Parts: sequence; C-alpha cells; structure tokens
Amino acid sequence: MEVLRTLRRNWKKSTFGFAALVYGTNYAVKSYEISELMKKSCLEAASVGNQLLREDQNPQKITVIVNPAASNRKAVKLFEKYCEPLLHLAGFTVTIRQTQSEVHARNIYGSLNKDQDALVVAGGDGTLADVITAFMRENRHTNAAEGCPIGIVPLGKLNRFAESFLFRGAEQLREKAKIIEATMLIIRGKTKLVDVIEIDLVNKNSEQPEQSVYALGTIEMGIWKDVFSRADKYWYFGALRRYATYLFSSYKSDIKWQHDGIIRYSDPCKGCSKCYKEDQIQQQTTNKRWYHRLYSVSDNKPNMNAVDLSRVENDKCGIMREHPYETTELRISTQNVYEATDIKKPSLIVELGRQSLSYSEYLAEGWRRLRNGPPEWHEILLVRNIELTPSGADDENQAKSDIYIDGEKFELKPLKMKLLKEKVKVFSQ
Repeated sequence: MEVLRTLRRNWKKSTFGFAALVYGTNYAVKSYEISELMKKSCLEAASVGNQLLREDQNPQKITVIVNPAASNRKAVKLFEKYCEPLLHLAGFTVTIRQTQSEVHARNIYGSLNKDQDALVVAGGDGTLADVITAFMRENRHTNAAEGCPIGIVPLGKLNRFAESFLFRGAEQLREKAKIIEATMLIIRGKTKLVDVIEIDLVNKNSEQPEQSVYALGTIEMGIWKDVFSRADKYWYFGALRRYATYLFSSYKSDIKWQHDGIIRYSDPCKGCSKCYKEDQIQQQTTNKRWYHRLYSVSDNKPNMNAVDLSRVENDKCGIMREHPYETTELRISTQNVYEATDIKKPSLIVELGRQSLSYSEYLAEGWRRLRNGPPEWHEILLVRNIELTPSGADDENQAKSDIYIDGEKFELKPLKMKLLKEKVKVFSQ
C-alpha cells in the first residue's frame, strides 16, 4: 500500500518512468531481434564465402552505388553496419561509389567498368530510378537481361519498388531487417526478370531530342500525389505533418483537383508476328556465377517447347484505341508491383480514380490513406503501349502539372510509354 500511495503522490514521475520503461524494453527487444538476424545472416554469408574457387576463377566483383543523403543521411552508416559486412563474408570484391547530387547515379553508372558480376543500388526509389535509366539507355537495343543482375538495398525514405517486389506480404519487417534480408537475396543469387516502362515525349525536339526515361514500378499523377509530395514542408507539425499537409494544401492555387485529356492505347498481346522479337535468355554454360554451385537458379531457363510467335497472327496487335479521361488521379503500373496475379498477358495497368471530389471527401479520403487505406479505382485498363495527352499541355498560359515516375517528379507533357517485357534481371525471393 505504501508503494501505491507513493506512486499516487508522484503520478507525473511515475507516468514518465513507466513510459521510459516500456520504451526501453521495446527498444531492447528490437535490438535483440536484429542482432540475432544479423548473426544468422553472417553465418549463412560465411558459408557461401568459404566455398572453394577453381584455379581459373576469381572472387566475384560487385559495385555498390550508395546515396548518402538517403534515410535522413543515415544511409552510409546503415550500409556499413548491416550490408557491407555480409557482402565481404560472402567473398565478394566490393567497390563502393557514393552519389554527390541528384541524377549523379546516372553518371556513376556511365563511368563504371562493366565487367562486374553484379550491381547493387543502396538508396531509395530515386536512386534506383536513376540507375535503371542509365542501365537501359546503354542496353536498350541489346539483350539487357543478359547483363549483370541488379540488387536493391532499401535505404531511402521511399522504397516502394522494394516493398512491393521484394517484401510483398512481409511489409511488417522492420527497416534494418529489410536491409539485411535484401542483402541476403543478393548473396543467395536467385534472380527474376522484370518488366520496364520506356517513357518518351510524344513530340521530341528533332534537333536536341531528350533521352528516354525508364521505370520499374509506377507512373502517377493527381491530387493525392501532389499533396503527399509537400509533406516535408510541414515538418514543424511533427507526427501530424501529413494530416496538416492535406488540411492546408487544399488552399494552394497550384494544386490541380482534376486532370483531363486523352489516352491512346493498344491492347496487351502475348506475342505475334507483329510484335515478337526474339529475346530468349540462353542458359549460361561457361563463366557461371558463384551462386550456381549452391542454388538451383532455373527461373530464366529457355522454354524449348515455346510457340514460334513469328508465325502467330493477331490483327488487333498494335491497333490504338482512344479513351478520354477526367479524373482526380491516374496511375500506370507494371506487373512487377501490381498486387493482382491473375493477369495472363504482359500488360501495363492503368488505373483511374473518381472524376471529382468535394472538400469533405478530399479530407476524408486523404486521412483514410494515411491510415494505409488503399486507393479506390473507378476504372482499370490493361494496355501494352500508351500515349497520354493531357488537356492544355501546349498552352503556355495554363498552370503546369507534375507527373511522378517511380517517385521522381517531372513536368507533365504529352508522353508515350512502351512496355519492355522481362528486360532487367533483379535479385529476388
């Protein structure tokens, strides 16, 4: 009873002490779990690194492109603690290059010696998008999938591709656990071919044509993406900054509540004489990767019973359809990140939101999404190639809108997008 009376008389100190105890216990449990996972991963990586090499083999070489500004400038520290030791234990010869500014990752890739056995991107969606764009610009007209596989270590503020592609169904994993698991995927060596979107301007400047941009995940535009991108401006609201973003951004004159225009698209095609290009991945018989001795990598073996698509006729292939749109949001996704698995043909998925919103609907929907509520799509199209022409795109007096390609912001212009099926090899589950 004396203890209870003491706690009651000093309830403020008691409350603070209890909160500190709970926080400390939770922190200790999390630290222990990460320590155990790291210990287990070190043992597995060391077992790989201890494998004997033949006299004519050299240790496998990888280059890691790290964005030091990611994770609030903690990326290098996280990489050195949870990723780099595992790579060394696995027997890799590791070269580390750090980005110095935006799009610097493209320049780094262009200057790399291309004889590495793997390329690792340690950063967020922006760093990954830059590397993929540089990779595809160099390998677009070759069989890029035969190039070195790409590993992804999620160190960014936004890691949507890694979350959807590497950790689908395991989103509850903590940040450090995801870094460790992503590194182990590289060490285990299993790869998967992923689709790529090639994005070009509809009307290129013939004198100074802009180069293509490439994406692995999503292309988005609309009020939700515009508002979400402003959250950091309201940092002084602390944990409530995202709610404040929705509340105050609605009064901004540069927020566009509705988008309209024309979509021209062609239907998906499994392959025919019009669109087929021989792009079969040959099974390697020489210079095998080190992980082939330990794991059965059969994902990319050619199908010897495949249909000769050059003889298949499809009169509808490449025929463009027109579809007017009027929407608050639009998203174009690859099957790499799309949750539905029942799509039979190689496709891009075009999703259109509701046509209009009242202010109360805007707030309710925005705050619902902050609680991880999924978007509600009012129309879904499956396409192979697509041209997006927003209304007033050529009117210099009209307010400009933005479009987000794998999270990177670009000015919205008439665009054409093409699906490149199974074009890049990525380390995966």
